[in-house]
Amino acid sequence: MYDFENEKQKANSHLIKDVISFSNTIRNETSYIVFGIKELENGKLDLIGIEANIDEASLQQKVSSNVFPKPIFSYYHINHQEKVFGVLEFLVQKFDLPLTPTKNLKGLKAGSVYYRNGTSNTEATGMDVIRINDWLRSLPEQHTTTSVTEEISILIRRLTQKEEKLSTIIADILFMSKKYKLDHLIEFCTAEIQGIKTNDDGAFDYRVHKVMISYMDANFTPKFFQVTQSMVRKEMEEHESFFNTPILIPFSIPQLEEHIERVTAGGGTNIATGKTDTQRLLGMDKKYDLYIYYFEDDFRTMYRNIRQKAIDLLMSV
Repeated sequence: MYDFENEKQKANSHLIKDVISFSNTIRNETSYIVFGIKELENGKLDLIGIEANIDEASLQQKVSSNVFPKPIFSYYHINHQEKVFGVLEFLVQKFDLPLTPTKNLKGLKAGSVYYRNGTSNTEATGMDVIRINDWLRSLPEQHTTTSVTEEISILIRRLTQKEEKLSTIIADILFMSKKYKLDHLIEFCTAEIQGIKTNDDGAFDYRVHKVMISYMDANFTPKFFQVTQSMVRKEMEEHESFFNTPILIPFSIPQLEEHIERVTAGGGTNIATGKTDTQRLLGMDKKYDLYIYYFEDDFRTMYRNIRQKAIDLLMSV
């Protein structure tokens, strides 16, 4: 991630050069910069993650007054393997001219065109500028006649058809929400992509769901016979050490999709577990370990609730 705290000038220039270069690069699909991944010498990737302390608004502010035409990009966080990664996203976008810096900055010349050449940002030559101009002219016009109502109708239809992952559709809802400045939808999509932090204002009541919790760290790995989720749930309901308690399920949409894949991979035998404590989960004065047991139905119910919440919010616009 750009080091805005210790090397502000260099970091700002690096960000601006990336935005210009990716926007000017000839391509036919969305491009991304992913922060938190290190490429090792053997070609493998080390998933390190980042500190999620930068928001999109601050990045947009650093770029908007230093680039012409005004660039269009998104920044968001995703959770994967209990780590946070940053993503800069660049749609294929038609501009009247290639993007350039509006003033001289560290490593950047005002009015110069930069683009992505292989794995590096490169200053364009005269012929490169002609090619980029030709590409931008060849892109279809942005049809501003499409109304927000039409776009919402398309998104609702995609949600109800249930043919795509929610993570894909919610990312598109976020893009549409920013386009039309729909703040309540932006907040919803951002929270779903990043994961839920708190429910103090009741905004995420649709994520409250009854799950099995216990002071016991139970092991349900059978040695001589196959145990199904329904068998385990029934045994828990009949055991005095397990409680069916409503809690806020905070997982991000990508995490929920991963959990659903994992618990269904075992043919109905896998159970997801989590660990918390009585202070965090129940607000008790004393702190004791608590174990949460998630079944496939828990994740699928939550997934349906989020889908319905997205539909409800779109219909309220």
